[in-house]
Amino acid sequence: MIVAGLPTPELQYEVDVQGYQFRVDFAFVEARVIGESDGIGKYGPEPTEALRLEKRRQTLLQSAGFTVVRWTWADLYPDPVAWIRAMQRALRRHH
Repeated sequence: MIVAGLPTPELQYEVDVQGYQFRVDFAFVEARVIGESDGIGKYGPEPTEALRLEKRRQTLLQSAGFTVVRWTWADLYPDPVAWIRAMQRALRRHH
């Protein structure tokens, strides 16, 4: 992110939304942009419930005015340009 010229985010940022508290991977707080890394391992052998809860969480974050940018390792390696552009677009929307 630094090499790409993105601002420094707040890591492990906590967001309160409608009585729920979420810790996100990182946030550009003033721009209301959240970055979330999706690791396949966090879904476990039965991903249905985990995916449902994750979708609900993202919906709540978006309802609070945040843009959520998600990615996996495959989105970053070997060429992170598309991810960088997605993050730049999200940041521009809020300036």
